[in-house]
Amino acid sequence: MIPPTQVPDTFLLRDVQQTATRRRVRATKVPVRIDDVVAAMGPRLPPADTSRKEFRLGIYLLHENGRQPRPALLERTQALTTAITEYFVRATGGRMRVVPTVPTVDEVAPRVADVGITSFPRDGAAYGGGEDIDAYVRFNQDVLATGGPKLVLSVGTEARMATLRDSGGEYLYFRYTVQAGDSDTNGISILAGALLLSGGNIHGVAGQDAALDLGSHALIDDPEHRVDAG
Repeated sequence: MIPPTQVPDTFLLRDVQQTATRRRVRATKVPVRIDDVVAAMGPRLPPADTSRKEFRLGIYLLHENGRQPRPALLERTQALTTAITEYFVRATGGRMRVVPTVPTVDEVAPRVADVGITSFPRDGAAYGGGEDIDAYVRFNQDVLATGGPKLVLSVGTEARMATLRDSGGEYLYFRYTVQAGDSDTNGISILAGALLLSGGNIHGVAGQDAALDLGSHALIDDPEHRVDAG
């Protein structure tokens, strides 16, 4: 929920040993900075400024068939819902909110809500050979991806296939590794028809096929993502 520059330092414990009293332990305290985490795991996807900030909360109350739940139980359920929503606001400094709702299944076909590139060239100017280009497609509802959907990146005059590397909730994440000879001085494009099933499938939680057209969310000659691997 916050950018890396705002993440405080933390630590981990190594060589943990119990003392004779077993009430305390001895250990080596090793500092951990967010830069260390990013170096080991890569940048967060999606980044903090485009990550989801609102989440739905549904609590199921099970009761005997044919009988209404007791009012006291309903009050406790409502109190729990309120406590959870307030906790997440406090815990995230107001950066995230939880919206209580009655869980439903959306039977309308998922549609693309956003497209973006989350990686940046190492030198700040252009991607070189061997560098990864990470992109995402966000839908307007949770989706499931099976098989090998691909996202076509227009790099200069070439169509390069970014492969699906992860998915979660509304997001699909793709990656393409720049090849020797790739060049695009204007910037990478992701055209409206760039999302391909390639023998796989993308569908909503109710099984409805997703609409693949990127429409107005397509990217044309993004100047922050030039390529020079010639």
